[in-house]
Amino acid sequence: MSMMTNTLGRYFAGRFVVSALGVFASIFVLLVLVDYIEMVRKTSGLASASAIAVAETSLFRVPQLLEKMMPFCILIGAMTCYLALSRRLELVVARAAGVSAWQFIAPALASAVVLGILATAAYNPISANLRELSKRMEAELFGSAPGGGIQDASGFWINQVNSDGPAIINAARSEQQGVRLTGLTVFRFDTDYRFKERIEAREATLEEGRWLFKSARRYSLDGPPVDQDSFFLTTSLTPTQVRNSFSTPETVSFWQLPSYIRSSESSGFATAGYRLHTGCSTTSFSPSHFCWLPWSCWRRLLACGSSVSAASKRWF
Repeated sequence: MSMMTNTLGRYFAGRFVVSALGVFASIFVLLVLVDYIEMVRKTSGLASASAIAVAETSLFRVPQLLEKMMPFCILIGAMTCYLALSRRLELVVARAAGVSAWQFIAPALASAVVLGILATAAYNPISANLRELSKRMEAELFGSAPGGGIQDASGFWINQVNSDGPAIINAARSEQQGVRLTGLTVFRFDTDYRFKERIEAREATLEEGRWLFKSARRYSLDGPPVDQDSFFLTTSLTPTQVRNSFSTPETVSFWQLPSYIRSSESSGFATAGYRLHTGCSTTSFSPSHFCWLPWSCWRRLLACGSSVSAASKRWF
């Protein structure tokens, strides 16, 4: 009977999975504590920031961070599993019974493939949604703070052209895949491409055929600044076009990446970030291609194999 289907193979696979999940849970708790302490430091000057809101933000941020560390969880889990088996002489007994090293390594390799597929197909969509939710909570926490809290050095940029002239939009943060923006600066021009006005707003939401700006201040060349609670700017942009410019790869689910890449290519936007996120570099993006097999699966396989090779020096 094959080693993968007999009792010993299932036993080795179970021990490996338990060790890997134990390392995963331990690192998860550690990352939550570290991220929570960092978030508490950043929100220490905000009177409206509650401890529960900060804890929830950290809890929703960590799954995305932990996904990047999953190969190391597999690595440490494999080393821990086989080291424990070696210390209890279970591997020695298995070798004495005629089981080769590759036969008791095979269950861990198969388990790593299964964990890699589950992490990509099930865990990644959950972590992407939680990351998007954490960005929304960060915007609520830091929205009234000077500098807007956490933001990119240059932010997000998009150019739109309407019948009344072009407008260049810069946003510090993007939420809901670009449908809601915060920390905005808008440069408007007339039909002859002459500067018309500059608009600064706390947030903007994309509605049907228009942007809705809130807490806006308009600067023009022929008058003093004007404050407005709300301001509408017509647009021909659709949510699909906006998300191509404002969405970030880490907030896009694995299953949504193909459509994002296709729509970005058709709109003329760069797709390198999305392709790098999938580990696929081919121009055609189809499940039938070899590159569609998640790169994270291969990373887990390599991590497991490396850990077994490293620990084998202690066994023999």
